[in-house]
Amino acid sequence: MPLHLYEVSAELEIALAKAAAIAEESEGVIPDSLSDEIDALQLERAGKLLACGRAYKNRDAEAEAIKAEAKRLTVRARVLENQTEWLKRYMQAHVIIGEKVSDEAVAISWRKSTAVEILDPALIPDQYNRITVVPAKDEIKKALSAGMVIAGAKLEERINLTIK
Repeated sequence: MPLHLYEVSAELEIALAKAAAIAEESEGVIPDSLSDEIDALQLERAGKLLACGRAYKNRDAEAEAIKAEAKRLTVRARVLENQTEWLKRYMQAHVIIGEKVSDEAVAISWRKSTAVEILDPALIPDQYNRITVVPAKDEIKKALSAGMVIAGAKLEERINLTIK
Protein backbone atom coordinates (compact mmCIF):
# COMPACT_ATOMS: atom_id res chain seq x y z
CA MET A 1 0.00 0.00 0.00
CA PRO A 2 1.48 3.38 -0.98
CA LEU A 3 2.50 5.76 1.78
CA HIS A 4 1.04 9.22 2.27
CA LEU A 5 3.33 12.23 1.89
CA TYR A 6 3.52 12.78 5.64
CA GLU A 7 4.42 9.10 6.11
CA VAL A 8 7.17 9.29 3.49
CA SER A 9 8.55 12.44 5.16
CA ALA A 10 8.56 10.69 8.55
CA GLU A 11 10.25 7.59 7.11
CA LEU A 12 12.86 9.82 5.44
CA GLU A 13 13.58 11.61 8.72
CA ILE A 14 14.03 8.26 10.47
CA ALA A 15 16.34 6.99 7.72
CA LEU A 16 18.42 10.19 7.78
CA ALA A 17 18.74 10.02 11.58
CA LYS A 18 19.75 6.38 11.31
CA ALA A 19 22.35 7.27 8.64
CA ALA A 20 23.74 10.07 10.83
CA ALA A 21 24.07 7.67 13.78
CA ILE A 22 25.77 5.00 11.66
CA ALA A 23 28.09 7.60 10.09
CA GLU A 24 29.21 8.72 13.56
CA GLU A 25 30.01 5.17 14.61
CA SER A 26 31.69 4.09 11.37
CA GLU A 27 33.74 7.17 10.41
CA GLY A 28 31.26 8.40 7.79
CA VAL A 29 30.59 5.08 6.08
CA ILE A 30 26.90 4.44 5.42
CA PRO A 31 25.74 1.04 4.10
CA ASP A 32 24.62 1.04 0.46
CA SER A 33 21.24 -0.40 1.45
CA LEU A 34 20.54 2.61 3.69
CA SER A 35 21.74 5.03 1.01
CA ASP A 36 19.45 3.32 -1.50
CA GLU A 37 16.54 3.53 0.96
CA ILE A 38 17.16 7.27 1.50
CA ASP A 39 17.37 7.87 -2.26
CA ALA A 40 14.13 5.95 -2.85
CA LEU A 41 12.34 7.86 -0.08
CA GLN A 42 13.57 11.19 -1.44
CA LEU A 43 12.35 10.26 -4.92
CA GLU A 44 8.98 9.11 -3.58
CA ARG A 45 8.65 12.30 -1.49
CA ALA A 46 9.52 14.50 -4.50
CA GLY A 47 7.00 12.61 -6.65
CA LYS A 48 4.27 13.04 -4.07
CA LEU A 49 5.07 16.75 -3.66
CA LEU A 50 4.90 17.23 -7.44
CA ALA A 51 1.58 15.35 -7.56
CA CYS A 52 0.25 17.64 -4.82
CA GLY A 53 1.52 20.63 -6.79
CA ARG A 54 -0.29 19.46 -9.93
CA ALA A 55 -3.49 18.92 -7.93
CA TYR A 56 -3.08 22.43 -6.45
CA LYS A 57 -2.67 23.99 -9.91
CA ASN A 58 -5.67 22.08 -11.30
CA ARG A 59 -7.93 23.18 -8.44
CA ASP A 60 -6.64 26.74 -8.66
CA ALA A 61 -7.35 26.82 -12.41
CA GLU A 62 -10.83 25.40 -11.84
CA ALA A 63 -11.50 28.00 -9.12
CA GLU A 64 -10.42 30.77 -11.51
CA ALA A 65 -12.69 29.40 -14.24
CA ILE A 66 -15.60 29.33 -11.78
CA LYS A 67 -14.83 32.92 -10.71
CA ALA A 68 -14.80 34.01 -14.37
CA GLU A 69 -18.15 32.29 -14.95
CA ALA A 70 -19.56 33.84 -11.78
CA LYS A 71 -18.42 37.26 -13.01
CA ARG A 72 -20.09 36.63 -16.39
CA LEU A 73 -23.30 35.55 -14.65
CA THR A 74 -23.14 38.58 -12.31
CA VAL A 75 -22.96 40.87 -15.35
CA ARG A 76 -25.87 38.99 -16.94
CA ALA A 77 -27.91 39.30 -13.73
CA ARG A 78 -27.18 43.03 -13.58
CA VAL A 79 -28.41 43.43 -17.18
CA LEU A 80 -31.63 41.57 -16.32
CA GLU A 81 -32.10 43.65 -13.14
CA ASN A 82 -31.68 46.85 -15.16
CA GLN A 83 -34.25 45.60 -17.66
CA THR A 84 -36.73 44.78 -14.88
CA GLU A 85 -36.23 48.22 -13.31
CA TRP A 86 -36.81 49.85 -16.69
CA LEU A 87 -40.00 47.78 -17.16
CA LYS A 88 -41.21 48.78 -13.69
CA ARG A 89 -40.64 52.50 -14.38
CA TYR A 90 -42.35 52.10 -17.76
CA MET A 91 -45.40 50.48 -16.13
CA GLN A 92 -45.45 53.12 -13.35
CA ALA A 93 -45.75 55.75 -16.04
CA HIS A 94 -48.72 53.97 -17.61
CA VAL A 95 -50.70 52.48 -14.69
CA ILE A 96 -53.12 54.94 -13.13
CA ILE A 97 -52.77 55.28 -9.33
CA GLY A 98 -55.35 52.97 -7.74
CA GLU A 99 -55.74 50.86 -10.88
CA LYS A 100 -55.47 47.06 -10.56
CA VAL A 101 -54.67 44.76 -13.47
CA SER A 102 -54.22 41.00 -13.09
CA ASP A 103 -54.51 37.57 -14.63
CA GLU A 104 -53.47 34.06 -13.51
CA ALA A 105 -49.73 34.86 -13.93
CA VAL A 106 -49.33 38.44 -12.71
CA ALA A 107 -51.04 41.11 -10.58
CA ILE A 108 -50.24 44.81 -10.95
CA SER A 109 -51.46 47.32 -8.36
CA TRP A 110 -50.38 50.17 -6.11
CA ARG A 111 -49.73 50.12 -2.33
CA LYS A 112 -48.70 52.77 0.19
CA SER A 113 -45.34 52.64 1.97
CA THR A 114 -43.23 54.82 4.23
CA ALA A 115 -39.51 55.46 3.71
CA VAL A 116 -36.94 57.61 5.47
CA GLU A 117 -35.25 60.23 3.36
CA ILE A 118 -31.96 61.63 4.73
CA LEU A 119 -31.75 65.32 3.91
CA ASP A 120 -28.37 66.01 5.55
CA PRO A 121 -26.36 63.10 7.00
CA ALA A 122 -24.21 65.49 9.06
CA LEU A 123 -27.25 66.52 11.13
CA ILE A 124 -28.21 62.96 12.13
CA PRO A 125 -27.44 62.30 15.85
CA ASP A 126 -24.68 59.74 16.52
CA GLN A 127 -27.11 57.26 18.07
CA TYR A 128 -28.66 56.80 14.62
CA ASN A 129 -25.39 56.32 12.74
CA ARG A 130 -23.56 53.07 12.12
CA ILE A 131 -19.80 53.38 12.35
CA THR A 132 -17.35 50.71 11.26
CA VAL A 133 -13.69 50.94 12.24
CA VAL A 134 -11.22 48.96 10.14
CA PRO A 135 -7.43 49.27 10.55
CA ALA A 136 -5.71 50.63 7.41
CA LYS A 137 -3.11 47.87 7.12
CA ASP A 138 -1.32 49.42 4.14
CA GLU A 139 -0.82 52.72 6.01
CA ILE A 140 0.23 50.89 9.19
CA LYS A 141 2.77 48.85 7.19
CA LYS A 142 4.27 52.02 5.69
CA ALA A 143 4.56 53.64 9.11
CA LEU A 144 6.08 50.55 10.75
CA SER A 145 8.51 50.13 7.85
CA ALA A 146 9.56 53.76 8.34
CA GLY A 147 10.48 52.94 11.95
CA MET A 148 7.42 54.23 13.75
CA VAL A 149 6.04 52.34 16.74
CA ILE A 150 2.30 51.71 16.63
CA ALA A 151 0.62 50.16 19.66
CA GLY A 152 -1.30 47.03 18.73
CA ALA A 153 0.62 46.38 15.49
CA LYS A 154 3.96 44.95 14.41
CA LEU A 155 5.63 43.83 11.22
CA GLU A 156 5.85 40.07 10.86
CA GLU A 157 8.22 38.49 8.37
CA ARG A 158 6.75 35.43 6.69
CA ILE A 159 7.92 32.78 4.28
CA ASN A 160 5.26 31.83 1.75
CA LEU A 161 5.12 28.69 -0.37
CA THR A 162 5.06 29.46 -4.10
CA ILE A 163 3.47 27.05 -6.56
CA LYS A 164 3.73 27.90 -10.26
